[in-house]
Amino acid sequence: MGDAMKFVVFIGVLAFSAPLSGQEAVSDWLPMAVGNRWTYEHSSRDGNVRDPRILRWQTEETIVGMRAMAEGTLVFRHIEVEGETPGSWLSRYGESHFLLRNSCLYFLDPSYSWNEQEQQLSPEFRASLVNGHAHPAFCFPLVTGKKFGVDLPGFVPSKVVGMGRGVGYTPPSVTEKAVRVEVHLFEADTTRLWFEKGVGITGVWDLHRGAYSEYRVKLLRFQPAAPVAAGSPHASGQ
Repeated sequence: MGDAMKFVVFIGVLAFSAPLSGQEAVSDWLPMAVGNRWTYEHSSRDGNVRDPRILRWQTEETIVGMRAMAEGTLVFRHIEVEGETPGSWLSRYGESHFLLRNSCLYFLDPSYSWNEQEQQLSPEFRASLVNGHAHPAFCFPLVTGKKFGVDLPGFVPSKVVGMGRGVGYTPPSVTEKAVRVEVHLFEADTTRLWFEKGVGITGVWDLHRGAYSEYRVKLLRFQPAAPVAAGSPHASGQ
């Protein structure tokens, strides 16, 4: 499998956001309650397109906490992996904490934007946010024709291309209610993600048309967090 899909997390915003910035708009599309859990089945295929080498694994992705800060809202996630993975950055796509800022979402990459030891944004990434040198992974709401991400010579921005399954391989977990986002990180690659409102990402497909490699993800189940009872010490969200 080619390493074809790692998002560079930047945004062009000049002012700091208020606490919980963007959380409400994002949560319509990617539910952000602590305790929400998604289970995905992944597969990578490479080598000979007629007789590919195939690896399969599962991930369970759970929101475990949130923190408001000047730059937006941090969403902490716990990722469990079961099975053999190819170990590429594509196979680890999105397996990170999130930053929500001005209705946009950023994957926090430990190699650049996130300091795992200090549990903080890196100084370099924080400066990029303030100086307007960065682009988000996704911006919400998702509306057909909307563009976001890198829009520079040699790059093609991400784009919301429509509703439903589309042409080409589509994971069986994708329904006609899903919104299709197309991402072009490299000229030889097509990357598609499907979002369903109230559920989140329901499928991913990446195809590299040079040396054959393909990456497929389907949602097995989404388990919303149990409602917090009135009077509970957690009812205030603390």
